Amino acid sequence: FTLGKKLLVNPSEHPMFYIEPPLSSKEYRQKLIELFFEEYEFNGLFMHKAPVLSTYLFGLESSLVVDIGAEYTHVVPVVEGFINPKGIIRANVGGESITR
Repeated sequence: FTLGKKLLVNPSEHPMFYIEPPLSSKEYRQKLIELFFEEYEFNGLFMHKAPVLSTYLFGLESSLVVDIGAEYTHVVPVVEGFINPKGIIRANVGGESITR
């Protein structure tokens, strides 16, 4: 609805660029891929982890990214463009905890 009626975009004419959270599972990724191609019919897909893209934004290959979301905080080491999932720290505290 949003793509066709509100944004006036035909997904079959455009690729999808999806920025994913640091701890997304293989099953989650697979479901998204199926959704983007089979239901919405995008003609291409690029998926990348948000902390890596944040690192690249500053022209770096390695960094320590602290991502404070509404409900969770992630601390993610990025080394030469890759994330080691064992190095990720997740806290169940986010911005909403502070504003309550």
